[in-house]
Amino acid sequence: MIFFPTKGLLAVYDREQKTIRALPGADNPAYVQCNPVWSPDGRWIVFCQSKSYLFLQPDSRLYIIPAGGGEAREMRCNLNGMNSWHSWSPNSRWLVFACNAFSPYTQLFITHIDAQGDSAPPVALPHLTAPEWAINVPEFMPRGAPAIERITLKF
Repeated sequence: MIFFPTKGLLAVYDREQKTIRALPGADNPAYVQCNPVWSPDGRWIVFCQSKSYLFLQPDSRLYIIPAGGGEAREMRCNLNGMNSWHSWSPNSRWLVFACNAFSPYTQLFITHIDAQGDSAPPVALPHLTAPEWAINVPEFMPRGAPAIERITLKF
């Protein structure tokens, strides 16, 4: 059996009250909201929104919302094409994400997030993507973390 969600909203679990409630601003029943990522400072949540299925859709857009709920805003960093797979920097000022706006394969982009949660225009990171390879889940690594020295292809 294959499962493809056609509806989805983000919810918050209150550990003290032991209740679940929809996250205001990320609960539009006309869309699938998924893949929420909290900023390390707990201030913001970035999530994907598309008309159907998950975040791998051509219409997938990144939205930002205050962690406590509120108005979800489409991020200025979105490009034409799938915008998805995102990760915060450790200082909550940068967001890296994958997009296939310029290639059938996803490429990495980075955007600056200011104190008001506004994103800057995206900057491509082509030196981190090999031709004809897709980037799936980009992650920031802390300084001094061990790096991958080599990727061996075995299919």
